[in-house]
Amino acid sequence: MARLVSDADVLQRLPCCPCHRVGVDMESESDLLTPLQTAVRLGIEPHTLAVWRSSKRYRLAYVKVGRKVMYRKGDVERFLKLRTRPGVPV
Repeated sequence: MARLVSDADVLQRLPCCPCHRVGVDMESESDLLTPLQTAVRLGIEPHTLAVWRSSKRYRLAYVKVGRKVMYRKGDVERFLKLRTRPGVPV
């Protein structure tokens, strides 16, 4: 006969904190930026990022889980690097 799993059994198996989650790299979690942090880094308004996402005007990669949107630091830095133009010699 199958044993029913109680809520207490499930809660007991949950990790006590993010660093104890199996298969989760804490460095990668801290590598995520909120839209506000990303906007500050790019020198734009957070609403502009929403427009870019919906219009696909710029290909700035983002992570979306449900309604939450996050950006990887590496993707933001790559985005800036691709748009950096050499200065004009004086």
